[in-house]
Amino acid sequence: MVRIVVPKGVFADCASVEYCTLVKAAEATQRAGGTHFMLLPGHGGPTQRGYAYIKVFTLAPGEDAPSGTMSVEEALYFFRRRPGQAAS
Repeated sequence: MVRIVVPKGVFADCASVEYCTLVKAAEATQRAGGTHFMLLPGHGGPTQRGYAYIKVFTLAPGEDAPSGTMSVEEALYFFRRRPGQAAS
């Protein structure tokens, strides 16, 4: 498990606080050498104000991802804005 800081606002590279949280989780998973992650419940609540916990998975090619996990590549592709991408 890895603890990440939950963004308080929207950054230039994502469209919403929720998307920024997923981008930060994907980046932390990538730094830890993982391929998939699961954002654990409770982030943003009274007991986890300002941070979240993620569970990191490292899957071999062709291995099925556990239910509820998100691919690092997919999260970064779909939730991170690319330079020059218009704000929505």
